[in-house]
Amino acid sequence: MRKLKNPRIIKTFRNGHKLTFSRGKIDDYMVSVIRDGHLPMAPTDEWLFSKLAESEDRERIMNAILTIAGQINSHMSNLNDVTIPYDTLDEEKLLSMIAAMMLAEEKKENTWLGKMIKVLGCWQVLMEGFTPYQAANWSKERYPSEIRKRILKYKLQERVMTTVQPKLL
Repeated sequence: MRKLKNPRIIKTFRNGHKLTFSRGKIDDYMVSVIRDGHLPMAPTDEWLFSKLAESEDRERIMNAILTIAGQINSHMSNLNDVTIPYDTLDEEKLLSMIAAMMLAEEKKENTWLGKMIKVLGCWQVLMEGFTPYQAANWSKERYPSEIRKRILKYKLQERVMTTVQPKLL
């Protein structure tokens, strides 16, 4: 990957790695991970879904994703106010990347589906047995109305709404 254009740090991990938004092909919300001494890495949906597919406790991870999705909205500029439920640093990084990609979807102009498109892909991999490739490409071949029907079928919007955890003061 080449040098990032206009990178903005949206989260710093305890090991010093940084999660950023930068200028991509379409908009200013390309998600990348910066590790000291390495080129930035921009995760693809298929890469993220392949990491999800390795999860042993799929239901717990899916519940974490639904909780995260309930906190994401288009008015945010970073992940500072998002609680990421995780057990390990690798889980924190993966779930944070998913959160950043959800936020990027919410920031798209004229979006029909926003973050729900990522929630659907995660659900397909973790709960429906789709391969990472199938989940990453399924929505590319569908009209928004068909994708919405699938979101309704799995009751994903309701699940996102009911998993939001109140913030502690």
